Amino acid sequence: MDMPKLRFKADDGSSLPEWQQKRFGDIMKCYSGGTPSTSEKTYYGGSIPFLKSGEIHLSVTQAHITELGLANSSAKLISKGDLLYALYGATSGDVAISKIDAAINQAVLCIVPHHDNRIYLKNWLELNRNRIISKYLQGGQGNLSAKIVKSLIVPIPSIAEQHKIADLILTVDDIIDKQQAEIKAWEQYKKGLTQKLFSQEVRFKADDGSDFPDWECKKLSEVASMHARIGWQNLRQDEFLDSGDFMLITGTDFQDGLVNFKTCCYVDKWRYEQDQKIQVRNGTVLVTKDGTLGKVAIVKDLPKPATLNAGVFAINPLPMSALIPKYLYHWLRAPMLMNYAKAMSTGGTIKHLNQGILVNFEISVPCLEEQRKIAECLDAIDDVIALAKAELEKWRELKKGLLQQLFV
Repeated sequence: MDMPKLRFKADDGSSLPEWQQKRFGDIMKCYSGGTPSTSEKTYYGGSIPFLKSGEIHLSVTQAHITELGLANSSAKLISKGDLLYALYGATSGDVAISKIDAAINQAVLCIVPHHDNRIYLKNWLELNRNRIISKYLQGGQGNLSAKIVKSLIVPIPSIAEQHKIADLILTVDDIIDKQQAEIKAWEQYKKGLTQKLFSQEVRFKADDGSDFPDWECKKLSEVASMHARIGWQNLRQDEFLDSGDFMLITGTDFQDGLVNFKTCCYVDKWRYEQDQKIQVRNGTVLVTKDGTLGKVAIVKDLPKPATLNAGVFAINPLPMSALIPKYLYHWLRAPMLMNYAKAMSTGGTIKHLNQGILVNFEISVPCLEEQRKIAECLDAIDDVIALAKAELEKWRELKKGLLQQLFV
């Protein structure tokens, strides 16, 4: 059989044995669980976490079952550290090492290797996920099964080489985990600081040490214009172009508070010129009003003239408003907007973030200098988070490359 590009040596420097191809079912045993009857209330609300296929990576679950529910169903217990494989739905083919003791339903397969090679098998399954899905779930239909998993042919090195591969991967995984924890910590810090800044619990001082003036409370319509594509201007599918001189920004192009211009479509010139009110410029704040509501981005480093697709508001400070776009961006990105929108909607559920909601949304406006200090402070944290995410992506790419060299 073919050998991987990257091989390890034994501790004494000698070559390790050649790899063998084995059937998955010959090197492990496996079992899936079941679901207690949902009509029996005494089966739920207990102390046993009940893992579903979309939760195998998590340390918390939405549902818990009781000992009675476990005893009266096909649900099975798994332990922290077990290898779990998602069989059903959108998460089919996902694989994880369990972070908790729990019970599993029929959509989760617990894999118990005959030897301690969970990390090796996890990463082989992870690397081959797309191949497995395309072969056994053609067109995205159906589910995986224990029978399918047992039939997979997996290249197996010696136990010694499996451990060396696992140790290297775990080292990279540990760096990735720490990078993710750092990002989460910075995001939590920013969330807390944003709340303190906008509630005025924390205030900046002027450069001469004096206090800034009191903030003014304004309706958004008093300080900014709001425009979106009018219904009759909506584009047909054949008007979305792969290239051109005029970009079309959609809410799905938002990424971490900016516009990812690489994912944008293009439109003809007449479509761009059709409505000047939705032509965007650097500093325009964008808010999604349909789909995923309330996503916020600010236009920066615009490479070409651009207009908006349906479902996005362009919000620009009015000329005499003394409002800095970056301050407006941070205010709209804070939780206040969506909290307000939910409070204004029937039953707390909003289907569209319409202009009638936005016009009366209140924004607290400090003087220009304090706006600048707040925006610069939050921008600085965003820059740190962006750098940490870029570093995380480098490590993920490194791991991807390693897996391709470590496995056949």
